[in-house]
Amino acid sequence: MILSVANQKGGVAKTTTVFTISNILADFGKSVLMVDLDPQASLTICSGINKRKLNKNMYHVMCEGDNLENVIMTNICGKSNLHIVPSSIRLANADIKLVLEFGRENILKKILTQIKNQYNFIIIDTSPALSLLVTNALIASDYIIIPVCADNLSYEGLTDLYDTIEKIKSDLNPKLNILGVIITQYDKRTLHSREAKSFLEENYNIISTIPISTQIKDATLTGKSISDLNSQHEIVENYKKVTEVILNAK
Repeated sequence: MILSVANQKGGVAKTTTVFTISNILADFGKSVLMVDLDPQASLTICSGINKRKLNKNMYHVMCEGDNLENVIMTNICGKSNLHIVPSSIRLANADIKLVLEFGRENILKKILTQIKNQYNFIIIDTSPALSLLVTNALIASDYIIIPVCADNLSYEGLTDLYDTIEKIKSDLNPKLNILGVIITQYDKRTLHSREAKSFLEENYNIISTIPISTQIKDATLTGKSISDLNSQHEIVENYKKVTEVILNAK
């Protein structure tokens, strides 16, 4: 299965979602490849990789035709079945670099087709914009998960995102399906957060709600997943609900 985690708004915990569910799936014995398609390279950093010391990254694969298998990094978080294709800021130039390429929307799909049978799951972290890179991710994917913060500013753009997904499904990738929405950074102490959660539950398919917590940031600083540092944490239990949905969809 190829799965994208996407939302055109930043700060909604896309990277946290990719990193946590990938670690949990690896703990379940599944082989997982994380693909960092965000020029900010947050997923790469979360994985304990110094992006400045990388000789090759996703930019070289997407824009210069390098072999993907030569860029994949293994043994992430000490797990032999968890791998990553790292990113760098150079990927921000991908839209300009690829704009004149024939079949530019299908580049990632062709790249991942070569190795997708080596993994149970390929999970893509996308950039916070409806760019050519995100279009590539959605065309390459079987499913999409949408994280959204429990505040009204975050869900304002959901209608536009759903319209984009439907257009891609209609014109470019008929197999693409939305697995559901994850509410992130939920703070039950605030009325605003509770009202946002109620609205989202009434209007979208919510598959899990992730409470706000400083432990996620603490885990990121160590290059570990919160599922490794505190497997009993409420956040981990709620992300396990997401992995159950993923496993049932496969």
